[in-house]
Amino acid sequence: MTQTHRLFSNLTVEETIRFPVLFGKRKPLLAFDELVELLSIEKLLERRPKSFPDSCWAFRAQAAKSASP
Repeated sequence: MTQTHRLFSNLTVEETIRFPVLFGKRKPLLAFDELVELLSIEKLLERRPKSFPDSCWAFRAQAAKSASP
């Protein structure tokens, strides 16, 4: 089963991660840069979910989104 169905297909990975903080008025547990470094997703930030295959990259992007409260 793909992980990308839980990502916003019209947003980049970075926009998806930032979404809960920007529109949900929630405080993040980690700074954005810390989260990106922790998950090693620097190269994925400008990509959209449809641009990468079912893989650990999709999982990492979903994990980043979930880690943003």
